[in-house]
Amino acid sequence: LIGAGMASCAAKHPAPPPPLPMPAPDVQAQAALVPPATFVGEMPCKACGGMRRTLTLLGDGSYRLRQHYESSHGGAGVVMHELGRWQLDGRRLTLRSENGRTGSYQLADSTRLVQLGREGELLTRNMAYALSRAAQIDPIAESMRVTGIFDPKAGRLALCGTGQSVAILGDAGETAALTQAVQQTHSEGGLWVAIQAEWVEARSQRAAHGQPALRMERLLTTRPGQTCPATVTPGPAG
Repeated sequence: LIGAGMASCAAKHPAPPPPLPMPAPDVQAQAALVPPATFVGEMPCKACGGMRRTLTLLGDGSYRLRQHYESSHGGAGVVMHELGRWQLDGRRLTLRSENGRTGSYQLADSTRLVQLGREGELLTRNMAYALSRAAQIDPIAESMRVTGIFDPKAGRLALCGTGQSVAILGDAGETAALTQAVQQTHSEGGLWVAIQAEWVEARSQRAAHGQPALRMERLLTTRPGQTCPATVTPGPAG
C-alpha cells in the first residue's frame, strides 16, 4: 500500500526534467567570426519606410549598433545608436544592451547572421531576416548619445553599455562643463553623465596610441549618485 501510494504521488507530481546542457563551443563558428566585424541588413518597418541595421562586433566583447529608420515621407529619417556586450555560445550570438534588452542571432557562416526569436528559435520564412558581413568595419562617424561614469581625475568615461573606459576629448569649454558638474555635485569619485559625442578612434593623436576615444560635443544631463546597470561582462567565447 505504501509503495502504491508513493507511485501514485510520483505520477501526480513528476520530477522536473533535467536542465538542458549549455551548447558546446563551436570551434568552426568561432574561427569564422574574427572581430572586429561589421554586419548590415535591411529590416521591415511598419511605421517607417524601412530600417537599415548596422552591427559591429569588437574584439573586447563590446558591440555598436546603428539603426537608421527611413522616413516614409521622403525626409532624412531617424538614426538610433546602441552600445552593449556580445557573447558567442556554440553558433548563437547574444547581444545585451545597456538597458538590459537582449537580442540573438545564429552564425550561419562567416558572412551571415540570422536573426532568432525571443526564445532563441529560428523564425519562419517570411519573418527570417539576416545581416551580411560588410567588407569594411563601420566607424560610426556621426555623433551619438552615450552614458557612463565620468572620472574627473583621469578625464575618462566608463561606458554603461560596455564597461569600457575611454578618454574624453574636446574643447576646453566642453570638458570644463564636466569638471564643473563634478564640483557642483561633490562627485569627485565619479559622476553619472550623458553626453553627445563622436568616436575618434585613431583619427586623433590625443587618443592614446590610437585607442578608442570620444570627442565630446555637449553635456546632456547628470545624475548624482546613479550607477550603471549591470552588463554582460564576458568577452568573445573561446
